[in-house]
Amino acid sequence: MRWLEVTLVVEREQADDVAAALMPYSDGGIALSSSQIEDTPGQGIPAGPMIVHAYLSADDELHARRERIEHALHYLGRIRALPEPTYRWIEEEDWQHKWKQRYHPITIGERLIIVPAWDSSPDPARIPIFINPGMAFGTGAHPTTRLCLLALETILTGEERIADLGSGSGILSIAARKLGAAQVHGWDVDKQTVSIARENASKNGVDNVRFDAGSLGDLLQSPHAPFDVVIANIFAHVLTTMLDQEGLSQSCRPGGYLILSGILEEQLPPILTLAESRGCTIVEVLTDSDWTAVILQKEEGTASR
Repeated sequence: MRWLEVTLVVEREQADDVAAALMPYSDGGIALSSSQIEDTPGQGIPAGPMIVHAYLSADDELHARRERIEHALHYLGRIRALPEPTYRWIEEEDWQHKWKQRYHPITIGERLIIVPAWDSSPDPARIPIFINPGMAFGTGAHPTTRLCLLALETILTGEERIADLGSGSGILSIAARKLGAAQVHGWDVDKQTVSIARENASKNGVDNVRFDAGSLGDLLQSPHAPFDVVIANIFAHVLTTMLDQEGLSQSCRPGGYLILSGILEEQLPPILTLAESRGCTIVEVLTDSDWTAVILQKEEGTASR
């Protein structure tokens, strides 16, 4: 099968917006990777600008999808200039081979290592998270994902019930279970992504991890809500809406934790102000490049709003 690969090399803070613009028209999926890897023996640390790839199947809808992508990038580029995308044809076998050449294990914090699904971990002392990159958001290469993993490593003590909003590849849910969480439930609005997350969970041999299509409203209807820990690695404007109107703070039990990521530094102050008005205290702010994540704790005895 042939695919048209659309590629843009963008600044790290632009990568999520570009990927979101491409996703509705990319029936073969979206991939994010770093343009550089700082190599150490047997592993690598992502660095430099981000590479965004979109894959379009060679069918009767290809021309229309490509036009829609060009329109989406044009309007997004009016906010902040974007490079022109490049296009090339690749075969299915070439695509898979390329991922295997590009991705290397990535160490996270003190305990975790993200390993491509076809590889073996070079560090037996770390907890391996096996992920098939290039199929959904969440490979460990982007700062927002790494910050969430660091936050999980910081706060999990074992036996927590976890909710993962915008679960993507399932990397955060899988990591939470391997770090000792008792149960994990992930939701994503993209049904194809949910299937990918389930496959990654199977590759990691984890149980008590569930993925469903849905969003915050579905989480709030879960019989397990409110949760001990809620992770939301989403765009800042979506987090703002969830906190302001949709009751994100209700998803977390009093004394539990919210991990919010996908936030640029300049977007953080109003989110913190809003979170505090919803009965959350700031535990820690984590930073990586221009990105931030925040660990919040729901105050005991606070009414849900």
